[in-house]
Amino acid sequence: MLQSALDDGTPVTVPGIVPKLQDTPGQIRSPAPTLGQHTDAVLQAHGIDAATREEWRRLGII
Repeated sequence: MLQSALDDGTPVTVPGIVPKLQDTPGQIRSPAPTLGQHTDAVLQAHGIDAATREEWRRLGII
């Protein structure tokens, strides 16, 4: 297990990196995203405009 930190600095324990490679060891660059953290970016990248995303939020779709 490895120690990491959330964006707000809260410490968190995460599983270690497997396999352990000698020449190219892995690393943890950032914690897992929070629920919905990248929703807007992903939907925008797929052509969903802001008005549609807001409507989907209003309807509880996202």
